[in-house]
Amino acid sequence: MHCWSDLANIIGGLVGTNLGVPSVVLGQRNVPAFRYVDGVAPYLCRDAYRFLAQHSNVIMLNNSIAGLTKYVQWLEVPKGKIKLIYNGFLPRGIHVRRASEAKLCRRRLGIMDDAAVIGTIMRFAPEKDPQLWVETAAVIAAARPDARFVVAGYGNLATELERRIESIGLAERFVLPGPAKDVGSIYAALDVLLSTSRFEGTPNVLIEAQAAGLFVVAPEVGGTSESLLDGVTGILVPNRRASSLASAVLEIIENPTARKRAATEGPAFVSKRFGHQRMIDETIAAYGSPVMLAARAKRAAAN
Repeated sequence: MHCWSDLANIIGGLVGTNLGVPSVVLGQRNVPAFRYVDGVAPYLCRDAYRFLAQHSNVIMLNNSIAGLTKYVQWLEVPKGKIKLIYNGFLPRGIHVRRASEAKLCRRRLGIMDDAAVIGTIMRFAPEKDPQLWVETAAVIAAARPDARFVVAGYGNLATELERRIESIGLAERFVLPGPAKDVGSIYAALDVLLSTSRFEGTPNVLIEAQAAGLFVVAPEVGGTSESLLDGVTGILVPNRRASSLASAVLEIIENPTARKRAATEGPAFVSKRFGHQRMIDETIAAYGSPVMLAARAKRAAAN
């Protein structure tokens, strides 16, 4: 039994152990987020996780070292109880465009060829902090009259986001295409991808953007530092201030050499660290871990 994300882990894990499922795998996809946003009571989650951790047939997975470390500390469990398996990127999962197609992708969004384009793909949710994204865009816009902004996505904060953009007078410089069915076309239209998340495990949008050869800028939260090559494929900003994030974006907008290098280094980095087959192999290995094999042997002997 393989559960995915915290709420499913708690419910599925309790059901699975109660029914005597031989192997119960709990996939944590983030840092312990309950402490930062509204949702399930954090101590209820912690108590349930700690109860499940006592079972020899339960193994926990996390997709970043930062997340693994935080869960170990939060749950007070042995480090070996949680295993690291980085996300896997499937190359054919997005349609990566050639550099020569960038202008066409921009024109489809109504953006001029020579604009400086900053963008992202996100859920409009508190943990992604779209309001900080707009604040950062405002700082960039003041410094670069040619800057244009593309924010593709969906979520409960969509209307609030649109109102904020209107209120600061940037509506004509923003493109909000809604949910992106073809994320490759969005990445191709950008010069820099900006993230403003409050917390992250392994942010897939950064992985995808680098695979598409795009330079990324993100705050140092959760597993973000593990998701890019700082100074090579992206800039890791040590805080979440709009001024700091904007400064990093402006630095790269003015540095075509760095963006050109990221177009080569980004795909190579993603292929090495986030290989799809590697993730599959490591997941299968986790299913057959010594802890699980010992538990199975014990049960077989008892029967």
